[in-house]
Amino acid sequence: MTKRSRMRRKAPIFRLNASPGVDYSKLTENVEIKEAIIEETIYAITDGISKNKKSTSLFEIADSNCYVELERKEWKSTLENVIQYYVDKEDYNQCVKCRDLIEKL
Repeated sequence: MTKRSRMRRKAPIFRLNASPGVDYSKLTENVEIKEAIIEETIYAITDGISKNKKSTSLFEIADSNCYVELERKEWKSTLENVIQYYVDKEDYNQCVKCRDLIEKL
């Protein structure tokens, strides 16, 4: 059995089927999309920290071999934004998890 910490993380594929004429800037207002991105961001940064990476891939865009990357220098500010999101939702367990990740940077 392979230990999880040695397994390579595969960035999930982000696919979206939208109606013609949809305003893509409104995607961040969709709660399900926003939560999926935030959860994957935490997972990707956790993986990046544990493997001492300089950047981490959040998503592959629709089987295009194009990835949304997050550089290490952006991890702290990203986690601070995620903390604010969870404070607004009053999910303090996730806030603590993000704070602990910031401390590891």
